[in-house]
Amino acid sequence: SSTVLRARIFDTPTGRAFLESCPHPGIPLSHYGAEVYGPIEVPLPVTKPQPLIPPGGLAYSRTGDFLCVFFGQDPAWDVDYIGQIDEGWKQLRFASWTSLSVAQASNTAEESSRVDA
Repeated sequence: SSTVLRARIFDTPTGRAFLESCPHPGIPLSHYGAEVYGPIEVPLPVTKPQPLIPPGGLAYSRTGDFLCVFFGQDPAWDVDYIGQIDEGWKQLRFASWTSLSVAQASNTAEESSRVDA
């Protein structure tokens, strides 16, 4: 089954470049504590890397050109906070993600994650 969540992407150079690079279908995911991440294979500009991302936060890691989705984990290194899933991210804590697809829907990014039940 799959879950579809909506995220706000921030109006920053990194956020805008991420939206312009969409769609990103079938990103294979790795897990790190309460975080998933996968390569988007498009280098984005780095705006303001930071050490903490709130739960439901989306971030870009220049190291590996990864899109990261946080649901309780602190980043292993500073990352660019590019967006926020406002509703529904809590269900992701208990999911077994294998891939993530991201597509632009007007001025927002829509996240669709495949969840193995």
